[in-house]
Amino acid sequence: TCRRAATSYAALAALGQQPALQLHSFACSGATVADVLNSAQKPNNGGPIAGWLPQLSNLTSTAPVFMTPDDLGATRVVLVSVGGNDTGFSTIITACLLPSSCADDQPAWFAKAESLEPIFVQAYEKIDEATGDATVVVVPYPQFVDVTDCGKAISLDEYQFVVDFIEVLNNTIARAASAAGVLVADTRHTFDGHRQCDREP
Repeated sequence: TCRRAATSYAALAALGQQPALQLHSFACSGATVADVLNSAQKPNNGGPIAGWLPQLSNLTSTAPVFMTPDDLGATRVVLVSVGGNDTGFSTIITACLLPSSCADDQPAWFAKAESLEPIFVQAYEKIDEATGDATVVVVPYPQFVDVTDCGKAISLDEYQFVVDFIEVLNNTIARAASAAGVLVADTRHTFDGHRQCDREP
């Protein structure tokens, strides 16, 4: 329902530990901060499936559906990645694929990303409060394109805009995490060498 993948970064991080960590994933494709804190993405399905509750509800002891109270008490690390959908990133990518340039509106897109800082701070603080002694780690967005004119649907200016936008969003995320007193993972360069337009994409 939420399009979770066994190859997600959270799953790979858990499997990479010795011994392997048990993973409870509440990620839901398309989620915004509101979906994490307040609203269910799949509220009308009549049963406890992925996206049935606001994601934060799964981390509280009031009525856990997918975790037992023992699981909650044993939680060591909470990984959080949210914000791209609040900025309208899918709209940006769609605009980049249209004949006009998505880079034309970059000041407005940058301002939108930066304006979300207080919303991110509130989200991180609420997650941190709900998770007790667990360490909250915010995961920023990796750069997935290289600024090279490789003839892959969009122009060089648009590639540069996408890279710059992700940097602006990640800087906003980092400031918000610092203000909320939670950690930030250094994942921005995870795809280096394997981005769109790299030799081994």
